[in-house]
Parts: sequence; structure tokens; C-alpha cells
Amino acid sequence: MLGAVSTPSDAPRASAKEIASGLLAEMRANLESAEHLETTSSSPEHEEQLDDLFKNLESSLEAQLRTQGRSERPSESLERAMTLLANLSPEAKTIAYILASGGSHLTFDQVQALLKDSPIADAISELRDNGLLVPLSGLTMEDQKIKHLPVYYFPPALSKALRAALLMPPEPSKDLIHAIFLELGKVGYSRVT
Repeated sequence: MLGAVSTPSDAPRASAKEIASGLLAEMRANLESAEHLETTSSSPEHEEQLDDLFKNLESSLEAQLRTQGRSERPSESLERAMTLLANLSPEAKTIAYILASGGSHLTFDQVQALLKDSPIADAISELRDNGLLVPLSGLTMEDQKIKHLPVYYFPPALSKALRAALLMPPEPSKDLIHAIFLELGKVGYSRVT
């Protein structure tokens, strides 16, 4: 019955590759945005940005190592997803619920804006720290060249189980869904329906 929740046997390797690619795309995007600042490489602001970049990388890798499971059994994947979700704040769980029900990822610019100036910044950080919102590599065309850019969604190895767990009752309150969706909308997020 939960067969669609499981992952194929090569999923951990594929998931690790996708996450590594996403982390590299995130680093490139952060470095590109740092280059646009009018700072020298020895300025305190530049050093602080690099420090933040490496802290994000470290916490993302750490969270992924914690959440990566070796189980192939659908029931164990679903149980692990439900346990991870149970430990989240209502705001973080609602963001995950919106992503699961909308089926759309967050972009690099959206996540950066939410982390800088949003009442849901802590919830976004909580999802990242728990390994539930990870950078993955997306593609775009820029100057007739394919460019990798980071997008943020559930880790591939847990994605199906997380979406299944999030769509089970109880649903977050309508007021909280509305408030979170308004904050996401301020940075340009819209559901795919």
C-alpha cells in the first residue's frame, strides 16, 4: 500500500549527488552575489559572508548525514518522515506543508530574502537545520548557456515520504497557512496547481 513512498536501491547515491550539486550551486550563487558587493577580499564584510557561506554548507551537510537512512522499507521511510515533522515548530511544518501541497520549490533569491527580512526566517532555518529543506541544482538558460542555480526542496531520498506524511491529517490551521503563504508570496513564491 505504501509502495510509492519507497525509494529505489540507488536512491541514496543519487540523493547525495543531487544534494552535493545543489550545495555547489548554492555556493556559486552566494559567491556571485558577494562579487557584486563593492568590497575587497580582505574586508570584514566579505570575510563574514564567506564565514556564513561555510557555516551554511557545514549545517546542510550535517543535517543530511543525520537524515539519510539506509532503509528501503516504505513504512520505515514514512515513520522517519513523521518523526522529523513532529519535532518541527508549527510554522516550519506549515512551510513544509505548503511546499508539499503546492509542489513547487523555493528559489535561491526567495530563500535569501526570507532569511534576511521575514518573520518566518527562523522556520526556514529550522527546516534547513533539520535537513528537510535542502539546496538542489536547478537549470536555467542565461546568455544562451545552461546555468546551474540552487533551488530548495525536500531531500530526494525522503521527498515522497515527507509529502505523504505532510498530507496526512491533521492539517495546519487555515490561519497559519494563510499567514505563511502571504510571507512566501512577498518573495514571489506561488503554488503550482
